[in-house]
Amino acid sequence: MAKSPPVAPGLDARPEDAALMARASAIGAALVTLYAVTPASWTTLRGLVLYPAVGLLAAGAVVVGVRRYRPPTPEAWLFVGTGLLLFTLGYVAVGIYELSGPAPFPSVSDVLYLCGYVFLAAGLVIAIRVRRAGGLDPRAGIDAGIIATVGGYLAWLYLARPALDHGELSTAAGVIAAAYVAGDLLMFMIVVRFLLSATWQDTRSLRWLAAGFGLTFAGDLTYIAWIVYGAPPVRFWRLALLVGMLAAGVAALHPTMRALTEERGVPASKGDARGPALVTGVGLVPPLIMAVRYGRGEPSSIPVDVTVWAMLTVLII
Repeated sequence: MAKSPPVAPGLDARPEDAALMARASAIGAALVTLYAVTPASWTTLRGLVLYPAVGLLAAGAVVVGVRRYRPPTPEAWLFVGTGLLLFTLGYVAVGIYELSGPAPFPSVSDVLYLCGYVFLAAGLVIAIRVRRAGGLDPRAGIDAGIIATVGGYLAWLYLARPALDHGELSTAAGVIAAAYVAGDLLMFMIVVRFLLSATWQDTRSLRWLAAGFGLTFAGDLTYIAWIVYGAPPVRFWRLALLVGMLAAGVAALHPTMRALTEERGVPASKGDARGPALVTGVGLVPPLIMAVRYGRGEPSSIPVDVTVWAMLTVLII
């Protein structure tokens, strides 16, 4: 496999770069730890001081990284930073609500969260479009479509449909919960598309960014599960979102952050069968679930099942 060109001549990690990233990570880790150990009843400290402080640190790190390393297409990182800032404003809104009791659902915080996902997705779309001219794997989009279709089917079965059918949720709450699922699926598909097209030589920043998106995605899904099923506990999904936001922001403080829009993709090796085998295995998940649900006599949605079958058939063949 051909090696990708250097990320940026003259921008190897210098001692001061490593020190800056280490300081930001240490401060963020201290804030997250303090948030994790403080009692839930300390709503002002947790919701209006610690959580916003981590969010502002993450968004500020993106701005510092853009100014320090001057990536060729800064809009991608700036959209990511804006998304992190909107998440932070959403947390502040929740903190204000919780001063007088449990935060309502839906509320203005949910609008801010959903808008944040739009900006995160926009940042990655810009990165994908810029990197496309560098020779990306032509199958990356198809593979991402297969994985996203399977993820969408699972999300419909276990999150979106239960949210819409939930007897205790209002119509508005059910619609917002379904919108969260739709936004998560959009982000999931774009992130998978990006990951499948990226090379990973000396790109610490992209690893941090991918970890941050992964934790944010996991936290958001568990938030929806908490709305629908009452589990997992609130602290779990809030911590996942907090750590994910921190990781995505600190990623911009490493010189390899330029790789988001500068690195050239390398087509996948034809001799490596692990990727196609993995994607094919993922594509077998929906028919297996359909068979199990049919055998158990559980209700099914024929239009959804048929749509999933048709999409997977087109994408795999």
